[in-house]
Amino acid sequence: ILLLCLLGALFAAGKARAATADDAAVIWYRGGEGFMLDVPPGWGNLRQTADELGLCAMLSPGITDFHGAPALIYPRLAERVSEAADSAAIEAFMANSLKRFIAAPGGENSRLSRGKAVMSDSGLAFELYYLDDGPDNNEFEVIACHAGKNSILLAVLTTYSPESRLSHMPDFMAILK
Repeated sequence: ILLLCLLGALFAAGKARAATADDAAVIWYRGGEGFMLDVPPGWGNLRQTADELGLCAMLSPGITDFHGAPALIYPRLAERVSEAADSAAIEAFMANSLKRFIAAPGGENSRLSRGKAVMSDSGLAFELYYLDDGPDNNEFEVIACHAGKNSILLAVLTTYSPESRLSHMPDFMAILK
C-alpha cells in the first residue's frame, strides 16, 4: 500500500477535500485517492511522534511533548473492508474498531456512539463517531470518517477528558470544513 505524506502540505491553504492532479501537495495518498487538510491555527506537527506511530502527522495545540499534549489530531487512511455503500462501509469499519478498542489495555469499558454527519465546503461527507472511556491514551475521541472509493479517510481528535475534547472540537471541526 502506497502512503505518500508530504508534510509541507500541512501548512497549505485549502479545506478538507479530495486531492486532484492540480494540487501542489497531498497529505495522504492510497490507491489513486488523496486528501489534504489544513492545520488549525496555533497547532503544530509532532513529526518524530508521527514517524514513530507510522502516521504522516500528529498535530498538537502548540508544539508540546506527545505525552503532555491536552489534545492530538492525526489523520489516517484505512483500507476499505466492505464493498457496501459508503455509510455501511464506515459502520463496518467502526464496529471492527470498537472490538479492537475493547480488547486493548484499559479499553474494556469503551463506548462508541455515532454523531451527526458534516459536509466539507468542497462536498466531502464526514460521519462523526465519539469514543468514550477508550483504551489507554485514547480515552475520549472524535473520529471523522469519509469513505473514498478504495479507502476510508480518518481524522481523529484524541484527548484525556470529555472537557478537553469539547474545548478542542472547534479546531477539529474547522479542519473538516
